[in-house]
Amino acid sequence: MSLPDTVADDGTATGLRNVSPQVHEALSALARLLGAAVSEPPQDLPSFVARSLGTSASQISSVNATLNGVDAPLVHVAVARLLECAPSAVLTDDSACSAPGFELVTVDVDEQVSAPDDLAAFLPAGEAFEFDNVLVLTWSHGLRRIALYVRRADYEAARVALAALLRRARGTDNFYRGKTVRVTANDHGVWFTPITRSSASRDQLVLSSAVWREVDANVGGLVEHGELLASVGLGASRGLLVVGPPGVGKTALCRVIASELPPGTTIVLVDGTVTPRGLGLLYESLSCLAPAAVFLDDLDLLAGDRRDGSAGFALRELLTHLDGFVPAAPVLTVATTNDSRAIDPALVRAGRFDAVVEIGLPDVSARAAILRRYLAPFGDFDVTRLAERTDGANGSDLREMVRRAVLERGATLTDADLLDVVVTGRWKPAPATGQYL
Repeated sequence: MSLPDTVADDGTATGLRNVSPQVHEALSALARLLGAAVSEPPQDLPSFVARSLGTSASQISSVNATLNGVDAPLVHVAVARLLECAPSAVLTDDSACSAPGFELVTVDVDEQVSAPDDLAAFLPAGEAFEFDNVLVLTWSHGLRRIALYVRRADYEAARVALAALLRRARGTDNFYRGKTVRVTANDHGVWFTPITRSSASRDQLVLSSAVWREVDANVGGLVEHGELLASVGLGASRGLLVVGPPGVGKTALCRVIASELPPGTTIVLVDGTVTPRGLGLLYESLSCLAPAAVFLDDLDLLAGDRRDGSAGFALRELLTHLDGFVPAAPVLTVATTNDSRAIDPALVRAGRFDAVVEIGLPDVSARAAILRRYLAPFGDFDVTRLAERTDGANGSDLREMVRRAVLERGATLTDADLLDVVVTGRWKPAPATGQYL
């Protein structure tokens, strides 16, 4: 069929000649999303903004903000909610020449939201805001930004609206606050993944009363009296460094501390690959997540000692943020290390890591208690005799001794079986021979 009367010289349908720019942009964006080639004049962001607002570039103003750290996912989800309330929105990307970009933001355990992260959207008055605007989300030169382009007469209203949007995203609509989150951070941003909160309890650990006394004074005391400290200018942030050889329960103690923090505390578990700049972005984000507790495993690998040349930019970030300059909010930092001598002395002082908790190798009575707990499902055993033969073993070693015995004998364990595993050392990893498949 020939359609000479329905197609214009420029290739566009004559039936669309008289539609509004908003409808035209919506159809064009839909076509781009579907992978269709759209025949239209070349376009860039300034022309998209001017055409959407129906005015010249000289009559357009903008307000904008940089999205640092946790701001990016919070604001991206907030914009996704705005788009749900704007059925007439016209969408394109931040260059106005392609489809908008979306990312999946994990807002809770097993819950994700598809949110824009590369967007220019015309939002008509009365849908998202009370004025016509083009909302832009962009990421360039390592910075994420949000901007509202409006007619000059609407500049003040746009400034107030953007501030309110940011305030809600960081405050009442902050879906990370009060949750347990695992954090990955690098020079370009911070990513939060909510996980199930720890349910560890003290009866699962065999530690000295001195350890629990320090935990109660530094963590429990901060929880109970943090507001008082802040009100009198003594600072509500605190650092706790847990020191001890491998396998003595440092990480397990951190899990117990996390489980005992009151509801509403944001628990932040920092991934070991965090970069120095990423660490700084994380601490800058804590002001809208507080009260918060940050857990850092193997601190010496992140911020070593300047005296032996192992320290880097991460040390400077920690020194700055542990001093409480940023953020001025109640934040507990708990870090672990196998060797306190590998930590720069500037970190271990009042105002940074205020207290050090040392966990040593278990003595004979502690070893007996640990063995008793691991062996309880299998019956009663002479744990004292076993403990006397395991001098120098840590909690992880004792667990492996029991595991090895169970692997060999199943549920029919005897004292002789356990003693045989202990004495022969079969629970220890065999040294590498240098022969590989």
